[in-house]
Amino acid sequence: MLLTLLALAAGQTVPPTAEGWRDAWIAGATARIERACAREMNSPEPLESKQKGWRERFLESMGLHPLPERTPLQPVITGATETEKFKVEKIHFQSCTGLYVTGNLYLPRQVKAPAPAVLYVCGHATQVREETGPDGTKAKVAYGSKVPYQHHPALFAENGYVCLIIDTLQLGEIEGIHHGTHRLNRWWWHDRGYTPAGVELWNAMRALDYLETRPEVDHSRLAVTGRSGGGATSWWLAAADKRVKASVPVAGLSDLRGHVIQGEMAPNRPGCITGHCDCMYFHNVGGLDFAHIIALCAPRATLLGNSDKDPIFPVGGYRRPAALARQAFAQSGKPDALALMETAGGHLDTPELRQGAMSWIDRHASGLPSHDLCNRKPAPLDPKCLKVFATLPADERNTNVDEWFVPKAIHPVPDKAEEAQLWLATQPDRLRNQLLRTSFAHWPFNHQTPPRLLSSQIRGQRCLEKWSVEVEPGLELPLVVDSPTGKQSTKTVRVRIAPLVEAEANLGEFPANNPGEVVVNFAPRGINPNTWPETHSDPDGKPRNHMTRRRLALVGATVESGQVFDILQMARVLENIPQTIGIPKVLQANGTMGVNTLYASLFTRGPVRLQLDGLPASQKEGPHYLHVARWLDVPQAVACSRATSVHLSRANPDEPGWKWLEAMARLAPESFRLEYP
Repeated sequence: MLLTLLALAAGQTVPPTAEGWRDAWIAGATARIERACAREMNSPEPLESKQKGWRERFLESMGLHPLPERTPLQPVITGATETEKFKVEKIHFQSCTGLYVTGNLYLPRQVKAPAPAVLYVCGHATQVREETGPDGTKAKVAYGSKVPYQHHPALFAENGYVCLIIDTLQLGEIEGIHHGTHRLNRWWWHDRGYTPAGVELWNAMRALDYLETRPEVDHSRLAVTGRSGGGATSWWLAAADKRVKASVPVAGLSDLRGHVIQGEMAPNRPGCITGHCDCMYFHNVGGLDFAHIIALCAPRATLLGNSDKDPIFPVGGYRRPAALARQAFAQSGKPDALALMETAGGHLDTPELRQGAMSWIDRHASGLPSHDLCNRKPAPLDPKCLKVFATLPADERNTNVDEWFVPKAIHPVPDKAEEAQLWLATQPDRLRNQLLRTSFAHWPFNHQTPPRLLSSQIRGQRCLEKWSVEVEPGLELPLVVDSPTGKQSTKTVRVRIAPLVEAEANLGEFPANNPGEVVVNFAPRGINPNTWPETHSDPDGKPRNHMTRRRLALVGATVESGQVFDILQMARVLENIPQTIGIPKVLQANGTMGVNTLYASLFTRGPVRLQLDGLPASQKEGPHYLHVARWLDVPQAVACSRATSVHLSRANPDEPGWKWLEAMARLAPESFRLEYP
C-alpha cells in the first residue's frame, strides 16, 4: 500500500502513517476554505448580496434551509415570583409543535414600556436535584440551565431591561441530547443534516418571536448574549436574524483552524473540537469559515468576548476571523460596530466580561444610561422559584428531536408507469445536483492526473502491475492490475473495490474469474491497512472517539464521501491504463463499500456495470455523507445510477425501502437494468 502524501497546507512530507493522511487532508481542506473566505471578504460585490449567499449557506449547514414552519408558539406562564427589583415569570412555549422551550422572563419592577430586551442563551451548566415525590420515591429532577445562569438576566432586569433566559435542549427541564456524535455514535445525524446547534438557533429565533408578543418590549431594541455554548448560540442568532441590534457572544468562539488543526491548543490535541459537544457545530456543506458568521452580523453591533487564557477557546480562534470580518463591517460603513473584548483569565464567567456585555448593549441597543455593575451578583433565587413544569408534558418531542427536526426525503412508491417515468425524467439530475451542492461539495473535480506505473512482473500467464493514482493533490492511492499475457482476448475489466488486507503481499491471491479477464484491485482512502483512526488519547490519557468524522464534517466532508470520489477517480484513470482502455468495466463491491460504489456510478461516464452484494436498503448505519438523507437513500441511488446495468444482492430483501425500487423496475423496466440474483 502506498504511503505517500504531501501536506497541502504546509507543502511538507507527512510521516507515512494513517494519521498523517487524515490530518494533512483536514489541514488542506481548512486552508482551501480559509482562502475562499478571504477572497469573498475582499470581493467588491455588494455586501448585502454576499450576505444573502452566506446566510443561505449557513442555514443549509445548520439543517435550517428552508426554515421550519413558524407554528403557533402556544406560550404558557406557569407562575411568577417577585423581588424588590424585578419580577420573574416562569414560561414555556413551543418552537415547533411539541418542541418545548422552558425559560424565565425577568421584568424590571419599574418598567418604562416599551423597554429594550435581551435574550440570554445558556451554556453547559444545569442544576439537577434528587427529590422525594408524593409517593415517597426518589428521582432526579432537572431545573434547567437557566438556574446557574440566573444572575445574568437578574442584572439586566435590575438595570431596566426585559430579559428572557431560555434552557438549552440538553440541559433543560426536558433533557434532550447534544452528544449524538460526540459520544453516542449517532453518525446518521450527518446523513440527516441534523445538529443540535440548529435546534438551539431555531429556539432562539422563536424566543425573539415570543419577546415581540410582549407589550413590555420595544421590538426595535433587541439584543442577545450568552457565554460558552450560549456564546456560540448568540453568535448563530445574530448572524441568522436581523432583528438582533446588538450581540455579545462570550467564550464560545473559534475559527476552523482553531477547532480542527493539531497544535492550535496544545501538542497532541487536534484543535478545540475535542472539548465540545455537537451544539457547537454545523455540518459545513456551505464551505464556511467562522469569519463568514461574524460578517453576517454587519453592520449591527457585535462584541466578541473572550479571556486570554481560555483553554477551550484559544485566543487565535477569535482574533483571526474577527480580523477578516472587519472588511465586511468596513464595507457596511460601520467599521466600529465590530469590537473585541479580551480579559484576563480562563474559561470563567468574570465580572469584566459581564460588565463589558452590559456596557456594549447599553451603548448599541438600549438607549439607557451606561451601568456600572461593580463586580456584583444578585442573590440567587431558589431553583423552585424558577422551575416551569410541575409535570413534564406527555406530548413533548424534545427527546427524539433528532428523528424529525430536519425533514427526510420522501419518495412515494409509484402506482403507475407514468409516475415511474416522470420520476426518472425529472429526479436523477436534480438529486445529483443536490448531492454535488451539499454531500459532495468538497470534491476537486478539476484534478485529473495520469496514473504512474510503479512496478510490473510476470507470474505465469498473468502480468501484475502496481500503479499509483493521485485522486487529489498529494493524495495517492494504489491500484493493482492483474491482466492476461499472450494473445487472449480481453472482454471484461473486473474492478474489485474492497478493504484489501496487505494488498502488496497478496497480489497472487486475486485470480481472474476467467483467463481472459483483467482484474483490478483498488482500496480507497481510510481503510485497511491505512484506516483513519477515530480514537485518540489526550495527554491526560482521556480517550477521544471522534477524531476523524467530527473534524471532517466541520470542513464539509466524511470519510465515505471521500471514498466515493476515490472510486470515481479510479474509474476515470482506467481509461489511461493500456490493459483497460476501452474495455467494458464491472465494478464489484460489498456492503457499505458497495453503497460507495453505487454513488460513484451516479457520476461516471462510459460502459460500466455494477455488481453489488449485501446492500442495505438504508444508509442509517453507513456509509455516511453529509445531508444525503435530505435528498435520497440507497434505492433512489440505484435508480439514479448511470451504470448500464446493476446486479444487486440485498442484505435484507424484505426491508420496506426496497419496495420503491421494485415498483420502479416493474413499471419502467426499459429505463434501467436491475438484476436480482
